[in-house]
Amino acid sequence: MSFKYEKYGSQIQREIATILLNEVKAEDLKFVSIIKVEVTNDLGYATIYYRVLNDDKKEKIAKSLEEIKGFLRSQIAKRVQMRKMPQLIFKYDDSLDKFNEFNELIKRVKEKEGK
Repeated sequence: MSFKYEKYGSQIQREIATILLNEVKAEDLKFVSIIKVEVTNDLGYATIYYRVLNDDKKEKIAKSLEEIKGFLRSQIAKRVQMRKMPQLIFKYDDSLDKFNEFNELIKRVKEKEGK
């Protein structure tokens, strides 16, 4: 990904975080962290990776993000200068979950070797 598209991703990330915190009425969405945004080279799609504070509400939040996707896209279009506004794709960032699982696996192996 070139610098220009990384910059677009950073701008979109910042704007989505601001909109969720200040302009969206759904309280659950105020606890969403936007981890990163990847924009395709043709500006067709922006994949937004996010995490939630409360994993119990992960599915509800995913549904809510899908419901307000059009609103977010229109707000970003007003704030970020791009020749084309990409379609937004939301993906839950499970990298921390995988990291924790990996650490737990290492811990169990070490405990087993110690016996």
